Amino acid sequence: MNFRSSFFCAAMLAGALAAVPASAQILFQDNFDSHPDADTASVFQGGTMNDPGGGDADPVAQVGVWSLVGELQPWNTQVSTATNGPTAGPAGGVGKYLTVQRENQLGGQGDVRGDLASAATGLLSIDFQAKTQNGPLQFFVRDSTGGGFSFSDLKLYFDLSTSGTVSLNGVEATSLAYNPANYASIHLSLDVPNQSWSASVNGNGPVSAGFVESVASIRQIAFYSSDAGVFGIDNVLVQVVPEPATALLGLVAGAGLILRRARRRAHR
Repeated sequence: MNFRSSFFCAAMLAGALAAVPASAQILFQDNFDSHPDADTASVFQGGTMNDPGGGDADPVAQVGVWSLVGELQPWNTQVSTATNGPTAGPAGGVGKYLTVQRENQLGGQGDVRGDLASAATGLLSIDFQAKTQNGPLQFFVRDSTGGGFSFSDLKLYFDLSTSGTVSLNGVEATSLAYNPANYASIHLSLDVPNQSWSASVNGNGPVSAGFVESVASIRQIAFYSSDAGVFGIDNVLVQVVPEPATALLGLVAGAGLILRRARRRAHR
């Protein structure tokens, strides 16, 4: 192979590989289908945490860890397939899903949090399906895995209402309205270094916003309900999106090595 053909092959290799997306790293994942179904009448009779025989099946993530916060009764959060628990749950998801209830009389927060397998400091992709009932759903991220709640935890917040409106950081995004009778497919893109993010709903969008509070890393995602609300979530997936330049660095170095070898052969 002469220098000219080596140069052409190296250029073609780098160009072709530049079009190939690097694989993402999964930091949190749960589709709930591998969990026991807790949607039985016995759930209202008590049970213990993570004991489906006693009527409760709290989630166990495939990647990462669920943190159940403020759950005074074990049936405030459970894996469901039907509509009978923890109250008339938001059915309609495919397979099993997670039902969360805000029980104001018991003081339960109706707050479930997912601890990421490792902190995210770059580009982050978040996908989930959600349906609201009786009250709104709020999603936000945290830079810690602590137990308390304050509005300073809201680095960004994404709201779904029972009427079908969508808000980013408290500002309604009219282009992202959805049908509350169905599960909505949510996609969020977070750029931690630039403190910006965007949201898409059922393929519509994206609509962009900035972070409310500055944050150096994301360690936890949170789903929260208020006003005695009930919501269902499914197919939660959080991934690091690798920078294309980082993914191609080794490939470009390989192309350079091909060129250097070709030059040596040409000089000989």
